[in-house]
Amino acid sequence: MSKFIADIRPVLDHTSCEQVQWLGKSVWGGTGEAVAPNPLLITLTKNGGILLAAYLPDGPDELDGMVGFVFGFPAHERDSYGQTVAKHCSHQLAVLPNFRRKGIGLQLKLAQRDAVLAQGMTEKITWTFDPLQRVNAIFNLESLGVISQTYIKNAYGDLDDDLNIGLTTDRLQVDWNLTSPRVLRAIARQNQDTLSHEHLYILSEPKTDKDCNVYIPTNEKYGALAVPLPNKIDNRAKSEQANLSLWRQFLESALTSAFDIGYTLSGCHALPNMGHHYILITDPKT
Repeated sequence: MSKFIADIRPVLDHTSCEQVQWLGKSVWGGTGEAVAPNPLLITLTKNGGILLAAYLPDGPDELDGMVGFVFGFPAHERDSYGQTVAKHCSHQLAVLPNFRRKGIGLQLKLAQRDAVLAQGMTEKITWTFDPLQRVNAIFNLESLGVISQTYIKNAYGDLDDDLNIGLTTDRLQVDWNLTSPRVLRAIARQNQDTLSHEHLYILSEPKTDKDCNVYIPTNEKYGALAVPLPNKIDNRAKSEQANLSLWRQFLESALTSAFDIGYTLSGCHALPNMGHHYILITDPKT
């Protein structure tokens, strides 16, 4: 994978915000409702929101070379003690198809991390992603070092973009603890948790709806859990809808059950001769 060093800078003017909208529409398709309206982008960027765009010399002329963007804003949540604490909510990350797998998404996220830390309000960013999207799972969990303990059923309701139309919008919310040892290891490209099959409980792939009522043993000898992911699925293909629905049910049952008994999602690994699996552990090194 060849790497490109992008020029990443804040988006602050009307024209650049319109270019962000155009880029988002070209990535997600549909009617463009997935992209925030221009007045909202302008308002948020002038009031603590962070909108960064990546530019390359060979990027589209009509976008002045813009090839990707990341967008988020200050927010808050309740901690385990019920106290209100600040966080940054990362809403969207997009890179044009012809410029993917070149490290631009990672550069955008690291620039977002720097910008949030520079604000001095929080050291945590959260966002959501579709648990069926294996590439996003690997990027989030392995390259960035996020963790998750939250599964959200139909988070956004019905969406009309090409990736979501006809599907429930189930999402995993991830926590990116920006200065944690785990995140520092990930962005330094150091190995995360090592797996021992001796203490790994591996769930079977779903074949029918009956396999979607997942039971996870609570025997203490299982220090880690492996939840299978489907091979690459094309969300845009109508022929895949039944298979997507089956996997959606399975992952909802498996992940919510695991979270309920104390597991934390911490990785996405390819197991030998078994394909990719989500890895959940009981004692994450955060």
